[in-house]
Amino acid sequence: MFKALCALALGLAAMPAAALAQGISARDAWSRATPAAVDVGAVYLTIENRGFEADRLLGASTEAARNIEIHRTSITDGIARMRPVKELVIAPGETAILHADGHHLMLFGLEAPLSEGQALAIDLTFENAGTVRVLAEVRSLAAGADPHADHAGHQHGAAAPIGVMGEHMHGAGEWMLSYRYMRMDMGGNRIGTNGVTAETIVTTIANPHAGPATLRVVPTRMTTDMHMFGLMGAPTDWLTLMAMGSYQRKEMDHITFQGMAGTTVLGEFTARSSGAGDTRLTGLMRLYDDGAHHIHLNAGLSLPTGSISETDTMLAPTNMRPRLRLPYAMQLGSGTYDLLPGVTYTGSVGGWGWGAQYAGNLRLGENDADYSLGDEHRLNLWGSRQFGDWLTASLRLRGSAIGRIDGQDSAITAPVQTANPDNYGGKRLDVSFGFTLAPPYGPLQGHSLGLEVVVPAYQDLNGPQMESDWMVMVGWKFMFGPL
Repeated sequence: MFKALCALALGLAAMPAAALAQGISARDAWSRATPAAVDVGAVYLTIENRGFEADRLLGASTEAARNIEIHRTSITDGIARMRPVKELVIAPGETAILHADGHHLMLFGLEAPLSEGQALAIDLTFENAGTVRVLAEVRSLAAGADPHADHAGHQHGAAAPIGVMGEHMHGAGEWMLSYRYMRMDMGGNRIGTNGVTAETIVTTIANPHAGPATLRVVPTRMTTDMHMFGLMGAPTDWLTLMAMGSYQRKEMDHITFQGMAGTTVLGEFTARSSGAGDTRLTGLMRLYDDGAHHIHLNAGLSLPTGSISETDTMLAPTNMRPRLRLPYAMQLGSGTYDLLPGVTYTGSVGGWGWGAQYAGNLRLGENDADYSLGDEHRLNLWGSRQFGDWLTASLRLRGSAIGRIDGQDSAITAPVQTANPDNYGGKRLDVSFGFTLAPPYGPLQGHSLGLEVVVPAYQDLNGPQMESDWMVMVGWKFMFGPL
């Protein structure tokens, strides 16, 4: 009995007086054994505030690791996302259970692998209670079920391709910055599903405007470089808001044929345009989420911030070089307010992910030049597989149906196929392959880098019309918050 009383007295003496005064106690701390090559671990425990005022866990330290951070795991769209937090508030009378799916402690830079049966001394730092020491029992590597089970970090689930927009939501208070660069290359011409030569176009395709009976200028190649800047923020768990702006640069090479008829080539020229594109504002509204399956609505509005009056110099069949308004494909915006309806489904299990998204672009009336671009309907289907903690590979199919231009700009009348509103739209099926790198911990946590290459599988175009050859998109995302 005497020995027991002495042990109790020594234990009480070892506890900081501030902790006793403030009523903070820590118990049931444990960690998991780590493989030899891993220098990251996690600690879970229970903290109880028996005092009369709130206290804050500000940090922790141990001689077994270089540093300890307080982290929080949240499940969004079936994907576990981990981020560091500055503090953990514990209200009076509250018991905080730190576990894998919520707040917990992350150990970085382990001095040695954690071994089963080891006792890990952790010093917890509180705003009021000061330092409270707790001993964490190191259990077997297979103990419990938790995203840290085999690593080095957290299981994030397989990321969606970088080319899919508005495919995920955020938890309340979270933010994301993004930048995407897209390069698209088009070459050759097509009517329906068949290729067509420039000579065939200038001898058989009627010119709907005044001048030659047939078209006399043919585009041969077009490139588009687009820089997209995005911001996402979630005021609540069920609503995420998104804004996206862009800067574009377009170039289109042409062949001009001499005179009013025939196949004699007069020369070549390149038309160029550049500037800001339209701006998109979108809301994502959660409909269903059970951790493995997620559904949300996409509802947005496109604002006409891109120019529809770009001009450049062209080589006319008469060997003159007039400066004309560029055709519709070379303009930078739609000139109309457009509705952006959509619905997105995502699912995940283990390191596999999949999803489907319908996205529309519906024009609201005509622009100031008396036309509206064709409505757009797109369907994306994708699957992805995570390899390790950082790398995800993806495969995507994208089908699209785009209508012809309705109306006509009276200033676009050159004898070239792109000046005819009927030569726009069609049906397409594209296939893409992509990769995403997303470090789940360390100084690059929250950042991700994606790459996707898109190639056409099927094109049925309202032609004559330029056909797509390939597209590449590279993107960066940074998730953070709350502010």
